[in-house]
Amino acid sequence: MIKILVVDDHEIVRQGIMGLLSREREFEVVGEADNGLTAVALAKDLSPDVVLMDLTIPELNGIEATERIIETCHQTRVVVLTMHQDRAHIRRAFEAGASGYILKKNDLGDLIRAIHTVSRGEVFLSPAISRVVVETFVGREDLPIAGGKSDGLSHREREVACAGCRRGDQQRDRWHPSHCGENSGCSSGKRDAKTQLEKCS
Repeated sequence: MIKILVVDDHEIVRQGIMGLLSREREFEVVGEADNGLTAVALAKDLSPDVVLMDLTIPELNGIEATERIIETCHQTRVVVLTMHQDRAHIRRAFEAGASGYILKKNDLGDLIRAIHTVSRGEVFLSPAISRVVVETFVGREDLPIAGGKSDGLSHREREVACAGCRRGDQQRDRWHPSHCGENSGCSSGKRDAKTQLEKCS
């Protein structure tokens, strides 16, 4: 059973998400929050496996709430569920420690897959976000070539880029290990994000 905390400041959206997820046998919605401070407090009290996090919430925005949850709840994974699909929001979410990013316009199947994926310690990107991530990070000229040239990316950016590479491989069959650095181990699925990052070094 995967325990889920739903965070969104719009009650009708929050209740809708909770209603849909409650139909899935493997999910248990253990709590809800309409602001970032409550989300952080509930994450500490309830120890959910996955937090579904909106970004534009009051008192403490979704980015800051994600960062605090990841710092204090080491077994909890955060999936950003938002309407924002620009590079700035995506980058800040993953730098804060999010393990998944999905758009509210995606279907329920994508959300279910996202929850399962991050609960296994892997990174989930919705198809539209995968494209942005690959274009932002993998498309940079200073990314490594075979032989392990330094790429200039932060550790968190490399994890996201590696995830984008893998998803791009599934969708377009263009991935090559050199995209993630020498001796890439990006597909290991470790729950500890730092371990994943080190494997991309």
